[in-house]
Amino acid sequence: YADYRIIEDYAEIQDSFCKISVLDLKGSEANCYPHFKKYQDEFEVLVSESIWMDIIPKGQSKGATLKKAAEILKLDLNKAAAFGDYFNDVEMLQAVKYSYAMKNAHPDVKKIARYEATSNDEAGVPTTILKILREKIHD
Repeated sequence: YADYRIIEDYAEIQDSFCKISVLDLKGSEANCYPHFKKYQDEFEVLVSESIWMDIIPKGQSKGATLKKAAEILKLDLNKAAAFGDYFNDVEMLQAVKYSYAMKNAHPDVKKIARYEATSNDEAGVPTTILKILREKIHD
């Protein structure tokens, strides 16, 4: 985030954007999300980490992007895996058959995923990918 601007009012934004990230050191889910969720008809408003919240254009979530990429590349999402830890990953996890919540994921995200991977701090994504590949080799 080398180029940023602090604004006093949402109405000041005149540019098109792909994402607004809000840092809330008091906790994004409990503190700032309640104030921004009223914009959910216009934007995707997603808690993306304990102190981060994302605001993105409708239809531009990770899940929507994954579905579009799969359509273009003719990939079967029933054979795909995705990994996530927060609410900005939910649609992506719902789009694939092999959905993994990280061990350190938000408890509600864990309820959505079909599987659990070790935490991000324990290299959960690459470790799980290697495990999947090893199992497929032996099938």
